[in-house]
Amino acid sequence: MVFQNYALFPHLSVGENIAYGLRAAGASRQTITDRIREMLELVDLPGFAERDVHTLSGGQQQRIALARALAHHPKVLLMDEPLSNLDARLRVQTRVQIRDLQQRLGMTTVYVTHDQGEAFSLSDRVAVLLKGAIRQVDTPLSIYRHPADLEVAEFLGEMNRCLAAIQPSTGGFMCISLDGAGITASLPMDQCTGNLDGNRVLVGIRPESFGPPGHFNLNGKGILEEANFEGERWRLMVRIGSQVLLQHWPSAWIDRMPARGEPFGFSMNPATWNLFPATENQPL
Repeated sequence: MVFQNYALFPHLSVGENIAYGLRAAGASRQTITDRIREMLELVDLPGFAERDVHTLSGGQQQRIALARALAHHPKVLLMDEPLSNLDARLRVQTRVQIRDLQQRLGMTTVYVTHDQGEAFSLSDRVAVLLKGAIRQVDTPLSIYRHPADLEVAEFLGEMNRCLAAIQPSTGGFMCISLDGAGITASLPMDQCTGNLDGNRVLVGIRPESFGPPGHFNLNGKGILEEANFEGERWRLMVRIGSQVLLQHWPSAWIDRMPARGEPFGFSMNPATWNLFPATENQPL
């Protein structure tokens, strides 16, 4: 197990931390020496055996905690939010190292995290645990694009909620009209999660499902209410009739940002919409 706070023994050197469990298991001196060297090379910290753990950076401590857990050559590794104490840049760098190491070793790893991006980037399969119950287990891509219900969808990232009217169409399609937005799309009946009841539906639209006019196949117009530059993307709030929708655009897509209150054109990708049964206890 790799703990959230690493739980390294402060009075022991790096090598002694790695050897601790091996000594408790009665491993020979030569086995311990060889395993320390093997583990330090595995986590790209050769020559660190004599270092004091308190002299290491957060990322290095995390890797030593991982080396200590791997020294037993376990069949299953449990990691309990091991990157939560690292800064954002180091967290991304370290999770790439963990993923590479896990694949090289071919070891089953159970990784606990509250960070959805971390779960998606590290995992072959994701289990969503809400209110003490597993709500969905699937691949990262499938679980994000096809959440089992509204709670799972909102737990996995930001999402616009829009009430809409449904009108049956032909060939297994339905016509979805977003309330107060003047936007209508034709979607397959099986795009809805759960059983539809009546002629109302709740539409979940991810912020990245928007783009410049013509980029996606459904165009719309609104009024720009807010624009925040976040480096690699713009975070936009656009009023469309009575709806205010959050949109994420890559910064490279926008040459000139309109001023607040100006008209704003965009396009949408209805194929990415999630449709849920509309109920009275679902506030927008």
